Amino acid sequence: AGDDQIIDCITTFVSIGDATADPAYGYSWMPTNGLSDPTSPNPRAEPMTTQTYVLTVTNDATGCFSTDEVTVTVNNEL
Repeated sequence: AGDDQIIDCITTFVSIGDATADPAYGYSWMPTNGLSDPTSPNPRAEPMTTQTYVLTVTNDATGCFSTDEVTVTVNNEL
């Protein structure tokens, strides 16, 4: 899911995830709030408050899966 990220206000975004898209795998981010595409390996995150996202990567052929998480911290200080 990549390194934790910090954004400086609720009007900015950051890309999360560090996977290269592979058609043999399915990608699912939870929760989906603030994400541009919860099925992308590298969506844009624009949460309103600090949010921890969990990425599940599933091998479509075997059903085996792995999870990882990334936290996007929203710093509202000027």
